[in-house]
Amino acid sequence: MKKCLFFVVMVSFALCSEAGVGGVVVKGVLKTWDEMAAIALKASGHAASKEAVSATAKTLKAATEEYGDDVAIAAMKGGTEIAEQTAKNGRRFLSVIKRSGSASPEALRALAQNADDAMKFTAKYGDDILKLNSKAPGVFPRGVAVVEKSGVKTPASVIKAIAELPEEDVPRVIGALEKNPQVAKEFLVGIEKGGKTFVDKVFDLNGKQILAGTLGAAAITGAIRLTAPRAAEARAVDAQTDIATDAIKNSSEKEKKEFAQEWSNTTNSNRISMTYAVAIGVIVLACFAGIALVVFAWLKAKSK
Repeated sequence: MKKCLFFVVMVSFALCSEAGVGGVVVKGVLKTWDEMAAIALKASGHAASKEAVSATAKTLKAATEEYGDDVAIAAMKGGTEIAEQTAKNGRRFLSVIKRSGSASPEALRALAQNADDAMKFTAKYGDDILKLNSKAPGVFPRGVAVVEKSGVKTPASVIKAIAELPEEDVPRVIGALEKNPQVAKEFLVGIEKGGKTFVDKVFDLNGKQILAGTLGAAAITGAIRLTAPRAAEARAVDAQTDIATDAIKNSSEKEKKEFAQEWSNTTNSNRISMTYAVAIGVIVLACFAGIALVVFAWLKAKSK
């Protein structure tokens, strides 16, 4: 029995050793360097020829053994460029990839293709750069460039405001800023104050001027005035909702039930108040209608 146990242990050590030398265990399955190289090449859009697989496998192996399995796993998702840039820049670049979380393959590859900017701008402006890149892969160097050239006082908060926009708005906003550098500062102030509400309004009112590069400061000021109050109210509601949600998550079951009951009572109270308001309105209108009929009848009788 002891001999069998010893044999099992030795085999286990041998397998573990082979896994370390021969590849990486991904989701319980051992993948060889060649297999991972072929997957990474496909993710990069390259043909997995024998020569390419062999060269990529060497890069993957060296970078992974130096910096950990995260390199190989990220390369299989985002492409060979990730392994290449990790081998070149080390943990500084790998930390950018790790902080990207569940970014898409396109977003990861864009970080690798713009590795120098990714490291420089994340060090300067934080993870909002990664958020911006996840929404519009590869656009962040252009976005940072227009923000820094605009002369705004707080570039970090402006970049954060752009990163908060829906993904379909990010490229069109950066394109608008590039076409209209003469009002980039005012445009960015509008985004900071009004967010998506401002973006939608300024494009609705001045789409042709934006495309032509002739957008004026007065048009932006008008859009800000039209949207800033509504945007501020929406942000306040969102903040209150977030606070309430966090409070509910961290409360006890008893407190959750009390909150639900209170919310229900408040809702019912609001419905009752609304009913009373409607009823009073109807009564007032009926009184005015009755008085109008009496006056009309009196004037008609008088005219006879």
